[in-house]
Amino acid sequence: MKKKLAPRARRSPSAAERVDLRAIDQGVDHAMQEGHLAAAAGEAIRLAALRRGSRWYPVPRVEDPEVPPRGSPAPMLTPSKLLHDIAQFQYLQGRGILGDEFTSVIDRYETVLEGLAPLGEAARVPMSGAVRAEIGNVYGRIVHVRDTPRVARPFSGSWTGSAVEDAYLGEQPNRRGHREPARVLPRVHGVAHQPVRPRPPRRVLS
Repeated sequence: MKKKLAPRARRSPSAAERVDLRAIDQGVDHAMQEGHLAAAAGEAIRLAALRRGSRWYPVPRVEDPEVPPRGSPAPMLTPSKLLHDIAQFQYLQGRGILGDEFTSVIDRYETVLEGLAPLGEAARVPMSGAVRAEIGNVYGRIVHVRDTPRVARPFSGSWTGSAVEDAYLGEQPNRRGHREPARVLPRVHGVAHQPVRPRPPRRVLS
C-alpha cells in the first residue's frame, strides 16, 4: 500500500516578492521618458532598496531583510570586487559611518579573498553556498548611500540641452558613408581624447 505524501508546505513570499518589481522598474523608465526625474529617482531608490537592501540600508535593523531570490547566473566573486568592498568598508569605518561590528564582515571578506588567491587576479567564481553563508548578506548589497542634496542645474548656466541636441543631429552621425573631419575632442578629466585613425594595411610577405 502506497503511503500518501504530506503536502509540501508553501514558502510565504517575502516582502520584496510581494511587490511587483518589474512594474516599479517600468515605472522608472516611464517617468524618465516623461521627464519626471524626481519621481524616477524616488522609484529607483525604492527599487534598489527592495532588490539590494541590507541590514544597514535603507534603515538599520537587527536581522537581514528578505530580498527576492537572485536569478541565474549566480553572483560572481572576483578579487578586484572583494578588494574594492574591503577598502570601502574600511573607509566608512574610518569616517564613523560603519561601526566596529563591521570588522567581522571585513575579516570574512579577507578569508574569501585568500581562498581565491590561488586562482589568480583574474579569477571569476560563482558564489557558492558556503561563501554565501559567509558574505551573502553583504556582497552585492547596499550598506550606505550618502544623502546628497539635488542641485538646481547639473551643468553651467550657459549649457543648453536643446542646442547640444540640435548640433549633434545636424551632423547626421548615423548617415551611411558620413565621415567626421578629424579633430581633437574636448578634454575629459584632464585627458585630451583624439579620434582613432585607421592603421595602414599590413604587408603580407610572400
